[in-house]
Amino acid sequence: RDVTGVQTCALPISVLGVALTALVLGTWPASQRVLADAAWRIITPHRLRAGFVHARIHSRTGRLPTIVRTTQQPFGERVLVWCPAGTSVADFHSARRVLAAACWAAHITVTGDDQHAQLVTIDVIRH
Repeated sequence: RDVTGVQTCALPISVLGVALTALVLGTWPASQRVLADAAWRIITPHRLRAGFVHARIHSRTGRLPTIVRTTQQPFGERVLVWCPAGTSVADFHSARRVLAAACWAAHITVTGDDQHAQLVTIDVIRH
């Protein structure tokens, strides 16, 4: 009850609204793909960072590469990585299997930038 003595029911209505929204988005096929893609754009950078740790891709001071951007592609995700001093494209090439396992991916390709040696593009191939 609020100060006027009228009982309020805002919480049950909001819970019902969230449940209905989740039901509609979960059963509508077009939204399922959009939700899955959004989830992978969040999961992939986290899994890559875990892979960097396990593959020991870091500078001598312990700095991990920084993930700059993750974009959705037809094959999976494309991740742009900024390497700190002391890491290079060769580190990622040698750790492709570890990174693929960390990302739950079928395969990973690694490409260095032609103009900027500190930038690496990692393609996480799922399809």
